[in-house]
Order: sequence, then structure tokens, then C-alpha cells
Amino acid sequence: MKPQERTDAILRSPLDPLDRLLLVAVAARLGANPTTWAKPEDFAERTGMGLSTVKDRLAALTSAGVLVREQREHRAKDTWIDWEVLAA
Repeated sequence: MKPQERTDAILRSPLDPLDRLLLVAVAARLGANPTTWAKPEDFAERTGMGLSTVKDRLAALTSAGVLVREQREHRAKDTWIDWEVLAA
């Protein structure tokens, strides 16, 4: 999926505006890779949201299945968007 297609899919979703902003920030970190391991602090800085808001929204999006977050070897969690869930 091309970066512009990612952004369009996010903006067309029925999600809350804060969730869409956070997903745009996640998608921007994906680049050509399907995952990112950016920290919540990075997303807070990029979006202007408070850190606690970012953490709450990440948890909510993960519970909804839109985001997948897995702990790997590095400190930050691997994070990616489940595009099929987002489109549903």
C-alpha cells in the first residue's frame, strides 16, 4: 500500500479524529516497512497529544484490533496497522 493510500484509508475511517491523527502518525513512521517500533513519546511529539492520551488511544486502538503491538528485542513495541480491520 502506498503512503497516500494509507493516509486516505485512515481519513475515510469512522474513527474518532484523535485516533485518525494517531494512525496517520503511525503510518508516517511505517515508510516502506509494514511495522514501526516508535515509542509513545515519539507519537506524542509528532501529534501534539499528551503522552497519557497517546497511551490511552494506542491501548484502545489495539483493543479494537486496528493496531497490533508486540514486544520484541528492542525497548519499544513493534506496531502496525491492520488495514482490513480499519476498512471494516
